[in-house]
Amino acid sequence: MKTLILVFSRGGRTLKKAKSIQKQLGADLFEIHTDVKYGGYFKALRIAKKEYDSKAEVPSSVDLASFEGYERILVGFPIWYGKCPRVVMTFLSQHDFGATPVYPFCTSGMSAITNAYIVIKEENPKLNLGPGLNVNHAKEADIKNWLGE
Repeated sequence: MKTLILVFSRGGRTLKKAKSIQKQLGADLFEIHTDVKYGGYFKALRIAKKEYDSKAEVPSSVDLASFEGYERILVGFPIWYGKCPRVVMTFLSQHDFGATPVYPFCTSGMSAITNAYIVIKEENPKLNLGPGLNVNHAKEADIKNWLGE
């Protein structure tokens, strides 16, 4: 199944997990970047809180012209304050994925993907949203189960 992985990673942990999934699935991978300088973990959390409180549109520096040909799209991000970073939320709201299923995945020290998933669904009601997964400790079998393989 032709798969695209879109990933935003501030410190590299989410990108590392995305690359592991990419290798397992033979997927294409594109990083979502932004010009926002999040810096270290605590600075990033302060900025993220301000972005969420103001419902900021945080543009990304990656723009894919088309998602045609992909049978599923995986979107990875770190959890900040129990939520998906605004740069990812902005990316999702500015692109049309059509009927292609989108599966969110996250890394987090303490949070499940539940709250982030709810916000993604609320802000993107047209998105064909598949189940989400916290991939911190996910093994190959967990990934296959998550994707219904």
